[in-house]
Amino acid sequence: MSHSSAEGPPEKKIHETQQLILQVAQRLFLEQGYRTVSTRQIAAACGLTQPALYRHFATKQELYVAVLLQMLHNLHGRLLRLSERKESMQVRLHLIAQMLPATWIDARQMFHDIEHELDTTHRQDTARAFRQQVIEPIASLFEDGIAQGLLRDPSQGGLEPVEATFVLLRLLDDHGIPLTQNHSRLQHADSMVDVLLHGLLKQTEAS
Repeated sequence: MSHSSAEGPPEKKIHETQQLILQVAQRLFLEQGYRTVSTRQIAAACGLTQPALYRHFATKQELYVAVLLQMLHNLHGRLLRLSERKESMQVRLHLIAQMLPATWIDARQMFHDIEHELDTTHRQDTARAFRQQVIEPIASLFEDGIAQGLLRDPSQGGLEPVEATFVLLRLLDDHGIPLTQNHSRLQHADSMVDVLLHGLLKQTEAS
């Protein structure tokens, strides 16, 4: 057996190295922010030289976007699994809202850095991926609700599905909200879904 076959196909080795770089880069970027972290630091943490890292990702911007795109891809898989379940629209929306905050916080921080640190092309690429990977699966639930007659459509004063999705994401942003044992992140998520679906007005029986 040749030395190369003993170590596995070159493509597998390249993939494993890229995944290591992405994993380490994500941790460092989230801990320290885009501007602070250098490719030399990432390479050293991976046990690589800086030129070796550049053979996989040509620039720090390219690596940063690759990290975010992988995070969005993973989030997309979870969103699809929840949105395609057989439960009612309301139940699926609650499940998604409970899952989102823990994963959305990291992606939101990276989007902030992308908006302020990266060039136009990279900003457009990540915005397109965000719409496809995150917005569209959630919007499909609101589309189901409108189609089933559970939600008002825009002609009746309701929200467009994409607009409703952005409203939900804003409501789920619990930054600065004092969460306690009696009001956990999961409870906050459930409450925000109920607010979006039912409003804050007290329901009264029709006379």
